[in-house]
Amino acid sequence: MAASNYEYPRLQRPEIVTILGQFQIANVTEQELAKPNPDLISDLYTRVLFHLDVFLEEDNEQLDFDALEHLENPDLHVESARAVKLFNRIKEVLTDIECPRKFTFAMMTTHHQNNHPTVTNSA
Repeated sequence: MAASNYEYPRLQRPEIVTILGQFQIANVTEQELAKPNPDLISDLYTRVLFHLDVFLEEDNEQLDFDALEHLENPDLHVESARAVKLFNRIKEVLTDIECPRKFTFAMMTTHHQNNHPTVTNSA
Protein backbone atom coordinates (compact mmCIF):
# COMPACT_ATOMS: atom_id res chain seq x y z
CA MET A 1 0.00 0.00 0.00
CA ALA A 2 1.32 3.46 -0.90
CA ALA A 3 2.20 5.83 1.92
CA SER A 4 -0.46 8.33 2.88
CA ASN A 5 -0.09 11.87 1.57
CA TYR A 6 -2.72 13.42 3.79
CA GLU A 7 -2.08 16.91 4.99
CA TYR A 8 -4.39 19.03 7.07
CA PRO A 9 -4.81 22.64 8.00
CA ARG A 10 -4.69 23.65 11.67
CA LEU A 11 -8.15 25.10 12.13
CA GLN A 12 -9.14 27.60 14.77
CA ARG A 13 -12.37 27.09 16.73
CA PRO A 14 -14.41 29.57 14.61
CA GLU A 15 -13.40 27.67 11.46
CA ILE A 16 -14.27 24.30 13.03
CA VAL A 17 -17.69 25.60 14.12
CA THR A 18 -18.33 26.94 10.61
CA ILE A 19 -17.29 23.70 8.88
CA LEU A 20 -19.33 21.51 11.22
CA GLY A 21 -22.37 23.70 10.55
CA GLN A 22 -21.74 24.06 6.82
CA PHE A 23 -21.65 20.31 6.30
CA GLN A 24 -24.58 19.82 8.69
CA ILE A 25 -22.46 17.62 10.94
CA ALA A 26 -23.19 19.47 14.17
CA ASN A 27 -24.24 22.84 15.53
CA VAL A 28 -21.77 23.72 18.25
CA THR A 29 -20.40 26.94 19.66
CA GLU A 30 -16.81 28.01 20.14
CA GLN A 31 -17.39 27.87 23.89
CA GLU A 32 -18.56 24.26 23.67
CA LEU A 33 -15.42 23.36 21.72
CA ALA A 34 -13.21 25.22 24.18
CA LYS A 35 -14.46 23.11 27.10
CA PRO A 36 -16.29 20.09 25.72
CA ASN A 37 -17.86 17.46 27.96
CA PRO A 38 -17.39 13.74 27.22
CA ASP A 39 -20.86 13.47 25.66
CA LEU A 40 -20.10 16.28 23.20
CA ILE A 41 -16.74 14.73 22.28
CA SER A 42 -18.36 11.34 21.63
CA ASP A 43 -21.22 12.93 19.71
CA LEU A 44 -18.85 14.90 17.47
CA TYR A 45 -16.71 11.85 16.66
CA THR A 46 -19.88 9.86 15.91
CA ARG A 47 -21.30 12.59 13.66
CA VAL A 48 -18.04 12.98 11.76
CA LEU A 49 -17.89 9.22 11.16
CA PHE A 50 -21.54 9.27 9.99
CA HIS A 51 -20.70 12.12 7.64
CA LEU A 52 -17.72 10.23 6.24
CA ASP A 53 -20.05 7.26 5.75
CA VAL A 54 -17.76 4.93 7.69
CA PHE A 55 -20.08 4.50 10.67
CA LEU A 56 -23.77 3.87 10.15
CA GLU A 57 -26.67 4.61 12.51
CA GLU A 58 -27.21 0.86 12.77
CA ASP A 59 -23.59 0.37 13.82
CA ASN A 60 -24.07 2.81 16.65
CA GLU A 61 -27.35 1.28 17.77
CA GLN A 62 -26.35 -2.37 17.44
CA LEU A 63 -24.34 -3.70 20.32
CA ASP A 64 -22.83 -7.09 20.92
CA PHE A 65 -25.63 -8.38 23.13
CA ASP A 66 -24.03 -11.82 23.30
CA ALA A 67 -21.03 -10.27 25.02
CA LEU A 68 -23.21 -8.10 27.27
CA GLU A 69 -25.25 -11.05 28.50
CA HIS A 70 -22.12 -12.54 30.11
CA LEU A 71 -21.95 -9.59 32.48
CA GLU A 72 -23.69 -9.62 35.84
CA ASN A 73 -25.58 -6.35 35.21
CA PRO A 74 -25.55 -5.85 31.42
CA ASP A 75 -27.76 -2.75 31.58
CA LEU A 76 -24.98 -0.95 33.43
CA HIS A 77 -22.54 -1.59 30.57
CA VAL A 78 -24.53 -0.55 27.48
CA GLU A 79 -23.01 2.94 27.27
CA SER A 80 -19.52 1.58 27.91
CA ALA A 81 -19.94 -0.98 25.14
CA ARG A 82 -21.15 1.75 22.78
CA ALA A 83 -18.11 3.92 23.67
CA VAL A 84 -15.69 1.04 23.07
CA LYS A 85 -17.32 0.31 19.71
CA LEU A 86 -16.96 3.97 18.68
CA PHE A 87 -13.35 4.03 19.90
CA ASN A 88 -12.49 0.94 17.84
CA ARG A 89 -14.12 2.42 14.74
CA ILE A 90 -12.17 5.68 15.12
CA LYS A 91 -8.94 3.71 15.47
CA GLU A 92 -9.78 1.72 12.31
CA VAL A 93 -10.37 4.90 10.31
CA LEU A 94 -7.15 6.50 11.57
CA THR A 95 -5.24 3.33 10.71
CA ASP A 96 -6.81 3.29 7.23
CA ILE A 97 -5.60 6.83 6.56
CA GLU A 98 -2.23 6.03 8.15
CA CYS A 99 -2.47 8.63 10.87
CA PRO A 100 0.88 8.54 12.68
CA ARG A 101 -0.44 9.69 16.06
CA LYS A 102 -1.75 7.15 18.54
CA PHE A 103 -5.43 7.56 19.42
CA THR A 104 -6.36 6.69 23.00
CA PHE A 105 -9.65 6.13 24.76
CA ALA A 106 -8.92 9.19 26.92
CA MET A 107 -9.09 11.31 23.77
CA MET A 108 -12.76 10.39 23.52
CA THR A 109 -13.62 11.05 27.12
CA THR A 110 -11.53 14.00 28.23
CA HIS A 111 -10.35 17.24 26.74
CA HIS A 112 -6.97 18.82 26.99
CA GLN A 113 -4.69 20.77 24.66
CA ASN A 114 -3.55 18.88 21.54
CA ASN A 115 -5.78 15.93 22.37
CA HIS A 116 -6.83 15.19 18.82
CA PRO A 117 -5.20 12.90 16.28
CA THR A 118 -3.31 14.58 13.50
CA VAL A 119 -2.94 13.35 9.96
CA THR A 120 0.49 14.44 8.79
CA ASN A 121 2.01 11.43 7.10
CA SER A 122 3.65 12.64 3.89
CA ALA A 123 5.60 10.36 1.63
